[in-house]
Formats: sequence, C-alpha cells, structure tokens
Amino acid sequence: MPESSMAEGSRLGPKAGSTSRVPTASAVRVVVGRAGLGRWSVNGHRIERERILRGWTRQQLAQAAGVDEKTLRDMLTGRRQPTFGTAGAVATALGLTLAEIIVLPHRLEEEAQ
Repeated sequence: MPESSMAEGSRLGPKAGSTSRVPTASAVRVVVGRAGLGRWSVNGHRIERERILRGWTRQQLAQAAGVDEKTLRDMLTGRRQPTFGTAGAVATALGLTLAEIIVLPHRLEEEAQ
C-alpha cells in the first residue's frame, strides 16, 4: 500500500489519489477561519468543574496537560485564546473531548435563549 503524502506547503489535505490523513490542528484552524465561524473560546467553567471534581490544583492540571500554568490561567480567565493544541491537551488531561470545552459564538446565542 503506498504511503500517503501531503501536498507540499499544504496542510488542508492529501494529494489527489493518495489515501486521506487526519488534518493537523493548524489545518483545523485554517478551515475554521475560512468557514467564517468567528471567534471561539473555551468553557472555563467546565474545565474548572472537572479539575475540582478530580481534586487537582491548576498547577497539577497544567502539568498533566503539559502546558504552562500562566497559559492555563489566561485561558480559563479569557485573557488569551489558546491554540487548538493547548485546548486539546487540557481536555485530554481531564478525560474530555475538545468539543466538550469549545464554545462557538452560535452556541452562546442558543444558550442565552
């Protein structure tokens, strides 16, 4: 079976005729940006709830996720938007999926109604 290869300089998909690959986090960012979904954020309350249920400090969560403690704090307080990779690492450390902690603008509107 031939090995899949990505088009050089492209992260959006494989070359024509090759087997498909899972897109990278940077490819997801590009696709989300092009789709016009707007700014997304993380559900800091959900992350904090899961952290507390496990009896972890923020420092312990940061270590488990492999992220800097200040990055985690800024993400939870909304001072900084994390990369999908950082958000995914935090979600994985808590046993959650990325979808469970990401909040899209249209989901905020639905929850407000």
